[in-house]
Amino acid sequence: MSTSSGSSVPLFRIKQSDQGRIKSIKELVARIDGMPHCLNGQLIDMGDGVRGLVMGFNQQDVIALVMGDESRLRIGKSVTGMGEPFCVPVGANFLGRMVTALGEPCDGLGPVAATVSAGS
Repeated sequence: MSTSSGSSVPLFRIKQSDQGRIKSIKELVARIDGMPHCLNGQLIDMGDGVRGLVMGFNQQDVIALVMGDESRLRIGKSVTGMGEPFCVPVGANFLGRMVTALGEPCDGLGPVAATVSAGS
């Protein structure tokens, strides 16, 4: 555990792993049961390489934007909170490249080196 200079407050990241299940999927929006500790803007792992972004919640449901191939998802499938905010890599190397909403290249030209990350 480390502290910032001049501060007695420890700097660390709490890892809380929430589990939920997909309740419904419609037009890239998933409703999820469970996940009582989620936050708006948090990334979630929906399995099979599909991620989601928590857009809202109430006492019964979490509403998430599906950021991947919706056809890979099924009702009842397990979802896990990733414990990290939505953050995408950015930089001059991305100019002229085709990337997903998460900054992952999809143009077949290999990885893109990011200079910084922009997040919520």
